[in-house]
Amino acid sequence: MGAGPAALVLLADMLKGIAAVAIVNFTLHDAAANLVVAIGALLGHNYSLFLDFKGGKGVATGLGLLLFLMPKVSAADLIIWFVIVILTRYVSIASITAAAVTPIIAWHFRYPEPYIIFGTFAGIFVIIGHNDNLLRLMNGTESKISSGSVKNLGKK
Repeated sequence: MGAGPAALVLLADMLKGIAAVAIVNFTLHDAAANLVVAIGALLGHNYSLFLDFKGGKGVATGLGLLLFLMPKVSAADLIIWFVIVILTRYVSIASITAAAVTPIIAWHFRYPEPYIIFGTFAGIFVIIGHNDNLLRLMNGTESKISSGSVKNLGKK
């Protein structure tokens, strides 16, 4: 459908996670409550009651949750993601790698333990969601983005 609708879906998925945690955070001010709601938002996105318990891979909703809960981690993950996409041209490898290092980065920045637990859960969840991509990578059939698209990442 194009970049415009894709950006709108990305934003909506991110805001869905942010809204859920923001409401709880501003009312309860409790990291453990934020953890429960963040996991619920991620599960609700990936296994939607309205879509026969199917959904996305959790990357956009997880990103929104990370932006709200751990902005330094999301910034580091974004840098890692961009570097890996530029080096490999595989969005899937970049997403999997960023997901895998999320709890390590959260620990490094000394975020509360519930947030590190969320980073671990979300990272595993995103990696599992990329199972088909991992199989295609092993078979050599995973799609790369074009080199022109990589050069223009972040430019408009």
